[in-house]
Amino acid sequence: MDRMTYPNLRAQMALRGHSLSTMAQAVHMKYPTFCRKMRRMSSFTLEECLRIRDALHFSGTLDTLFLVHGEDDR
Repeated sequence: MDRMTYPNLRAQMALRGHSLSTMAQAVHMKYPTFCRKMRRMSSFTLEECLRIRDALHFSGTLDTLFLVHGEDDR
């Protein structure tokens, strides 16, 4: 798995002690589905992004949280 995919999301997960497994559980998603979306093999829906942001108590924008490695900051 590319560890640089969604680096801000991964950093926020680490700061709050979440693994891929616990984050998937926190947002009511099956682990394989969450991993597939983290690898960008499929996309997170807006509703899923909002649930992730809420579970992390992240106060920034979704654009910041879901920045993909190599994208310019907006």
